[in-house]
Amino acid sequence: MQNLPMNKPRERSIQRKALIDELHFTHKQLLRMLPTLARRVEADRTAPVLSLQCEQDRRNQARLVQLALDHGQPPGPRLCAEASARVHQLYHVDRSIEDRDARSAVVVNTLLDLRAYLLSIWGKLIEVEPLGVAVELHNELIALQSAAAEQHRELVLLIGSWQNVEAPSAVPLSA
Repeated sequence: MQNLPMNKPRERSIQRKALIDELHFTHKQLLRMLPTLARRVEADRTAPVLSLQCEQDRRNQARLVQLALDHGQPPGPRLCAEASARVHQLYHVDRSIEDRDARSAVVVNTLLDLRAYLLSIWGKLIEVEPLGVAVELHNELIALQSAAAEQHRELVLLIGSWQNVEAPSAVPLSA
């Protein structure tokens, strides 16, 4: 996504809309995929975390949509190439490994990478909405970014709980 100069309200509005659409697109895809991933991974530790992440994504998605509607920029369909590539990567790593434990590790690491990407998009959206312009919107965006950071932290803790298991890293996104 191209960064636009933030000196004009119209430019800020265009970039805000694009970032909201990208977040909406990515969360929508995750909401479709996480229930299936939770059923296909190791059941004791990984599945409950993915199920919880799905519930959190559902709440965050609803908050994002309501926030966007309240500010006159409802999320719309948009092709988000980088987000789409990351979601497809998660889908393919899930399908590429037979062993459930190994699949769990790769899925969680790839999801961790996707969560980090989402955090960067939240950060860009917060930059578009400086505190002095719309305090309520800025504060709600900070709260949503904090919720996203908590999801990232949960995955890091899950990976840390696999002390005796070598967790493969995420499959790098091909350039």
